[in-house]
Amino acid sequence: MADSDPNDPFEPRDDEDIDDLDDANAVDLDDEDNEDVVADVNEEAQSEDENELIVLDPDHPLMERFQQRLKNLLERQVERLQVTKREQDETLKKKRQQHLELGNELYNLQQELAKAQMHIEKAHDDYTEAKRGRQQKEMALDDTRRMFKEMSNAYNQEKRKEADLRQEVDNLALRLFYMRNAREDVLGDIAVMKRAAEKADGDLSKAEDAKMRQDHLVDRLVEQTDRLREDIALYDAQMAAQGDEIKAAKDGLADAQSEIQTIAVERKQLMSQWNSSLIGLTRRNEAHSTMLEALNQRNEQIRSLGTEAEAYAKSISKEQEQNEKLTLILNKTEKDFDMVKRQLMLSRNKHDQLKQEFSVKTRQLHETESHLERANAQIRERKTELDALRKQIERENLEKVRLTEEITEQIRSRLTMKKAAEYTQKLTGKVRDRTREVETQIALVENEISKDQLEAAHVRARLRHNQTVVESLDKEIAAKNTVITKSEQDQSRNNIDIERKQGEIDLHNKRLEQLIASAGGVELGPLEITINSLGKSIAAKQEEIAGLEQMWLREQHELVKIVNERSDLTATVNRLKKQLMILGQKKLRIEGDIEREQKEKQTVERSLNHLQTDMQRLNGLIYRETDAAEQLRKHNALLETDFVRALKEEEKVSLQLREKLEQLKEEKNRLLTALIDAEQRIMLWEKKIQLAQETRAAVDSDVGQAEIKAMRSEIHRMEVRLGQLMRQQEQLIQEMEKSVSRRDTIATRGEAQARAKVKVVTKGAMQRELNELRKRIKQTIKTTNECDEDIEDLRQKQSLLESEIAERNERCNQLQQEADRLNETLASLTDMKQMQIFDLQSRQQTARYYQQVREGKYKPLYKDSARLEEERQRQQERTQALSLVIERVSSEHPQVLRAIGPCRSMINTRLGFA
Repeated sequence: MADSDPNDPFEPRDDEDIDDLDDANAVDLDDEDNEDVVADVNEEAQSEDENELIVLDPDHPLMERFQQRLKNLLERQVERLQVTKREQDETLKKKRQQHLELGNELYNLQQELAKAQMHIEKAHDDYTEAKRGRQQKEMALDDTRRMFKEMSNAYNQEKRKEADLRQEVDNLALRLFYMRNAREDVLGDIAVMKRAAEKADGDLSKAEDAKMRQDHLVDRLVEQTDRLREDIALYDAQMAAQGDEIKAAKDGLADAQSEIQTIAVERKQLMSQWNSSLIGLTRRNEAHSTMLEALNQRNEQIRSLGTEAEAYAKSISKEQEQNEKLTLILNKTEKDFDMVKRQLMLSRNKHDQLKQEFSVKTRQLHETESHLERANAQIRERKTELDALRKQIERENLEKVRLTEEITEQIRSRLTMKKAAEYTQKLTGKVRDRTREVETQIALVENEISKDQLEAAHVRARLRHNQTVVESLDKEIAAKNTVITKSEQDQSRNNIDIERKQGEIDLHNKRLEQLIASAGGVELGPLEITINSLGKSIAAKQEEIAGLEQMWLREQHELVKIVNERSDLTATVNRLKKQLMILGQKKLRIEGDIEREQKEKQTVERSLNHLQTDMQRLNGLIYRETDAAEQLRKHNALLETDFVRALKEEEKVSLQLREKLEQLKEEKNRLLTALIDAEQRIMLWEKKIQLAQETRAAVDSDVGQAEIKAMRSEIHRMEVRLGQLMRQQEQLIQEMEKSVSRRDTIATRGEAQARAKVKVVTKGAMQRELNELRKRIKQTIKTTNECDEDIEDLRQKQSLLESEIAERNERCNQLQQEADRLNETLASLTDMKQMQIFDLQSRQQTARYYQQVREGKYKPLYKDSARLEEERQRQQERTQALSLVIERVSSEHPQVLRAIGPCRSMINTRLGFA
């Protein structure tokens, strides 16, 4: 609870300042008094400068010069940044155009490479067909050679037979004709058989080749069929299991949703019943308090009538003893006056003690608020650590995906090497080790997350404990405030009682002079005094009970708000649990994908064994493709440089978005702080209203002229203090304007130093960087694709964040408008309440005067009409002077116009009646 508004440098700081403002109608002091006042003001200024630090609102009129100077500085910075941004946009546009051109060239090169690969594969197929035809021809040649050898052997045998036949030519001369004819027939048949054998051998070789091709095709088809059948069976089993799990999860989700809906409906019903019961209880308390007030009024009337009857009876019976009893009454009144003085001193001492206790409680409250702020800071640090850990998990997952893609790319890129199988096995082992490390890191990160969540729960528990302590301290402070208020009310009542008793003494003196010859008089006994005091104490206790009941109702409303906030937090926790469950399912799916990739990897390893023969053929083509690869590598190095630059720019944009998000969070905290300050101002104005009432009562009374003179001197002292503050204020404004100029100079100097620190890149360093970039060209292409996907995701997230920020800004604006409207309504109601209280007090005072006139107890201060008119004229001039002071203060300091509005309206009303 704050006692003053830190944003208002001209606001009164304590009760004396408000009294001085109400009583400041004329200041006529001597020169010596002025010197004393100036000395006091200088001492107080030094003490206040050491203890207080006043912070003006940015919209305050005194900040216009500083705000204008700062605005000019910021506009110059914005212009420089816009020029830089336009230059960077032009550069970015050129780079993007170059990027598109390079992409087109890369696409054309890839198309040409694909065509070359197709030509190579076609040539390889032709080579395979030619090789197969050659083998077939060689087999046919072997068969022909074998047949030629057989025919040669047969020819040799025939030659031997021919020799034998020549030896027998003499014996077979007669058969020669027949044998020649038979030989010609046999030779014709042999030629026909040779041609048929050659044709049959060619058909057989062709059939064998076709059969071998068909056998290979059938084997591959059988293997693919078996593998597909296994995959189909595995997928069917997985689908069945997932279908059962999905069905069970849907049933559980439906049951949970129905239970949640029923619980929400019951909770709404309970909250509505609770609110209705609180409203009914409030109304019953109001009706009960009204009835108690009416009952007290009736009892007071009855007691007053009874006391009047008894007084008249005693006056009739005791008129003969008038002189003696009047003497006793006079002594008794003097004793009562002394007793009231002692009670007044005790009340003042008690009031000082309560002020000291209030200051102690205020310090305790500030300490508790500082502890609360430290706890909130710890919570924010934990949240940032948790966000960092989550981002690290996401980076590890992205690294895992990237490693998987690198495996595939490395397998593809290493097919042209002799020892690809060994390299693949080593790379697979490294990837497995990396996978295990990543999984271990994920487990450690999850453990850290659980620890941080536990720490956050402890912090929230400590925060709730601190909130309960703050609430208890607020209650104690409120109780102390009520006690102080009651003490001040008792003091004012005691002053009124003293005045009333003084009037009664004067009245009794008059009656004593009038009734010297008669007997009688009204004398109150000790029991009657005790009865009156008990009645007053009962009324005070009843007022205290009513105040406590109102406090209990307010606490009940606060409890309802806390319950609603707790329900919101529960909903948030449930939503986070659902997100955790979804992430767990996503993790399971990713693990399943990893297993499938491992199976595919095993399949690829099996395929590598079949492709080793093709590797020997492709080694001959490596040399021809080396030059083209070198040119492509250089081209990719340039592309990588552009991609790295684009990635850095995107990282800058991401950092700017994060800074914007942090600024929005700070703006939200600032709005919450402003709302709390507004509530504190409301409480402060309520206290000021009460003090103004007491000041009004003190001003209307005809006693305390010495205090009025002291107040006038205090007003003069405050005016001198105001002049000093205005001079200090002007000095501070000039220093702030100078600080803006210094800020511009420092910023310019920092930019010059930053430009001077830019290092010049040498040719050797550039060559080393190019060599390193050539080594990472393939990974860069893949990383670029991943970055494009990440950029797209970030842009989507950015659009979501922008929409969410716009909604929250709109909500904050609505809340601010609602708060302003409520503040205006509260201020108008407070002013109306104050005016009604002033009117009620005036009417009560008038009623008391009329009652005294009716009872014959009224004693006019001025019996002469001329003196009465003179006093009325003096009071009217005094009121007009006070009105002029208020008008001058309002014109010089518009920020206090609302605070003195009720007093201004009351004075204008008085002047209108006059």
